[in-house]
Amino acid sequence: MSYRTWEPVTRLLKAKIILATTSQLSTAEALGIRIDRSLPKTVAAAVIEDHLKPLIRDTHPPKATGRQIQFLKELEHSGELEDISASVASAWIEHHLDALNLQALFDMRLKAGDTVALISDVIDLTTGEIRPDPRIRKISSIDRRGRVHFRGGGGQGAWPSQLVVVNDNQID
Repeated sequence: MSYRTWEPVTRLLKAKIILATTSQLSTAEALGIRIDRSLPKTVAAAVIEDHLKPLIRDTHPPKATGRQIQFLKELEHSGELEDISASVASAWIEHHLDALNLQALFDMRLKAGDTVALISDVIDLTTGEIRPDPRIRKISSIDRRGRVHFRGGGGQGAWPSQLVVVNDNQID
């Protein structure tokens, strides 16, 4: 489902980044897993699933990749990264990105018809030079995950944390 304004999407994202639920905490306790109440619910779910994987699948969860660890560092993750599983790393990455996008939606209050630019660089194929992406885009909608879709179709879109609002007087 898509929306024309930021408000309903922020409610959905807020619900997604809440802390571990009471049922997750009681399930973890019943399984003998120690889960901190301050863990996001998506991370708590990954921890519980990792604990159950050897019991159900007779295999251990894979360790986080170097790329996941590096990305968590770039996201300024403050938790322990040593011996973290790939699924827990993915859950943390998802949580951090959702929080960044939620904040960006609150800050910019995006809606259909707004003019935005990507905060990114592109390579000029004629010179090989790296330059800021000059394209200006109009928002058509924002989906339930927070992804902003642009007019013109073709699946064009970006995450709110990758955008900056462009005022009409900034357009050439």
